[in-house]
Amino acid sequence: MKAGITAINHIMVYTGHWNKKEVFTASRWNDAHKGNYNLQMKRKNRGEIMNNRRLTAAEWRKENSRLYSNNRRLIDTVRAFGLRRSEACHVSQDKYSIMANSFVECNGRLYCFVPYGKGGRPRFATCRRDMEKEMRRLYQPRIVKSIPTEMEDIKAFRDTFMKKNRENFRKNNYVFDGKVSGDLRFHIQRQEYAQVRLAEEFHDKGQCNNKQKTINNITGNITAFKAVANDLGHGRIDVLGNYLGR
Repeated sequence: MKAGITAINHIMVYTGHWNKKEVFTASRWNDAHKGNYNLQMKRKNRGEIMNNRRLTAAEWRKENSRLYSNNRRLIDTVRAFGLRRSEACHVSQDKYSIMANSFVECNGRLYCFVPYGKGGRPRFATCRRDMEKEMRRLYQPRIVKSIPTEMEDIKAFRDTFMKKNRENFRKNNYVFDGKVSGDLRFHIQRQEYAQVRLAEEFHDKGQCNNKQKTINNITGNITAFKAVANDLGHGRIDVLGNYLGR
């Protein structure tokens, strides 16, 4: 919704229908419609939000040990790379999810290539170090010399990746399909991923340097926050506040 609002604002300002003070903001709409939220939000969505806030990922896995055990490969893959449900589980021919050769290794680090993340943007998600051994055992990654970092280069990588895997896509050779239990919780696994990866980045780059940022009461260097934001597929460090709390 925010992306759509931004596009409308750009069009209306550029064509002279609005000035910059008249642009529409999501927060202004939210303030005017707070009373409608509880009436219109589905119970399932409310329950999932509350459940995400009530439990950490580790607590969820303990409380739902049988569900976790039955879906361990999927959940652990999400935990290792911080994947969304739509990125891990194939549900649409227009949005390809991960497959067996989506996993690559470069200079000793393991990555998962996500061809279509949020907003259709591709990315390379870095594997948590504590789960690299398990992911190597599951996926036998391909060794590559370098990982592209600029979005233009990542999109070019995707174009080549799509051509090479055209037959796999046609045969639906994905790691997971979209038919998974609705009780699985993906967002709290991504929260855990963000927290673990940030600790890794602080360890590698140092928590304090000349460019500091405080997000959700955590202060550290901006470079580390940006690395984790890119791994999550947002690219914006302000979004990390949703992941760094309980």
